[in-house]
Amino acid sequence: MRFAFLNSDNAVVYISNVGVDENYVNGQEYYGNIAQQIPDNIDEANVLENWYWKDGWKVKPAKPSFFYNWDMPSESWVLDTVLALAAGKTKKDQYLMMTAWTQLPDADLTAEQKQQWADYREALKAMSDSDLIADNFPLQPV
Repeated sequence: MRFAFLNSDNAVVYISNVGVDENYVNGQEYYGNIAQQIPDNIDEANVLENWYWKDGWKVKPAKPSFFYNWDMPSESWVLDTVLALAAGKTKKDQYLMMTAWTQLPDADLTAEQKQQWADYREALKAMSDSDLIADNFPLQPV
């Protein structure tokens, strides 16, 4: 028999294989965590990553992206806007850095191409926080 031990948010903290001398009871608290039995044929990593307890075992839907955290009260993935914004700012800075050469006087570009890149770079600089969070970047010139 195996038991998952849940924290106060009903998230799985760890899994224990019951030994000969151990006798856990579903719903009982042990060392600050609540014991709930899990099937023997389920992969422990799957339980730790994807399962939670809410009046029985449930499986989280697929995580939308790296920028989401599981919220137990709503039983849904919630966007971490601080993390998404930081990643968006980093991406914007990288795009600006990678395209800086297009504005050099000796860049091998036509005047029209140079202006297209200048417009693109201005659009990057003008991006709002909500654009950065949504990963809504302007298209690069071709």
